[in-house]
Amino acid sequence: GLVITNNLAQIVRAAGPATGIDAEAMGERPAGMSASSLVCLLGVCNCTGRLAVALAAESLARRGMPRSLPFVPVCLLMACAHLCVAANVRALLAPACALCGFAFGSLAALNPVVVCTLYGSRAFGAIYTSIMLAAALGSFRA
Repeated sequence: GLVITNNLAQIVRAAGPATGIDAEAMGERPAGMSASSLVCLLGVCNCTGRLAVALAAESLARRGMPRSLPFVPVCLLMACAHLCVAANVRALLAPACALCGFAFGSLAALNPVVVCTLYGSRAFGAIYTSIMLAAALGSFRA
């Protein structure tokens, strides 16, 4: 999720022009979504994923199922988003951004639940903070 989120402008640039020819050189406005539109789409889907999966997890808990149950389907959704980006087809960028945003938001909502389920609530703050810091520190280059 962080790879697409942090590098979306470069991914759009690498996908090339939407029409298959250099539309700007022809004096035409290129078809397709711009990088800023895709960032907005990713952000909206991120928020939607956080809300939807949090509600789904609570609904599952009321039925006696574990709250962390949506974790595997959400990881598969993120894998589909990365496959869409890996295809390097400009037409798949919008669906990939929507899938990635939804899955990234869903994982953000599920992370505290999974940490609490695996490690308990006794040292939840320290463990959750170290996991979140590990993701942030991992994005820096040495």
